[in-house]
Amino acid sequence: MRVSHLSPFGVEVSGLDDLSAASPEQIAEMVAAMQSDAGCGVLVVRGQQLSAEAHERALFRFAPHFGAPIRYDRWPGQSKGVEGRPHLSLLGNYRARVRDDLGVKCAPGETIGEYKPARDAIEEWHTDGSFLALPKSAICLYAPGWLADA
Repeated sequence: MRVSHLSPFGVEVSGLDDLSAASPEQIAEMVAAMQSDAGCGVLVVRGQQLSAEAHERALFRFAPHFGAPIRYDRWPGQSKGVEGRPHLSLLGNYRARVRDDLGVKCAPGETIGEYKPARDAIEEWHTDGSFLALPKSAICLYAPGWLADA
């Protein structure tokens, strides 16, 4: 595993095949780099092919540093969660590449996340929970495919 500066800010991890199987020492190294001046709180781990189960498992690897993952409780108008994975939700206009992509019952080509561009109000779209009385300490976004193609 190699951690390097990601310009203009953030750090990038390469050479890690499966984030969900990272050792506590590797997680600690990633968190320290992310929290450094160069990291600015941004960590990018490329090349991951995570199932919904593995994604959720990876979240729990970071719990000693950020606290346990929060269950996703859908509010009216929010994207649906991932069946059987209470800490995951869908976001954006991702189109399924294969049947039951990301652990969601779907057909190839089907849009499985909800994309709602903000119109007049900032409360239309949040992932950070900044509007909560106790905001979230970290957010994990998984973007399959498009980052690998960039």
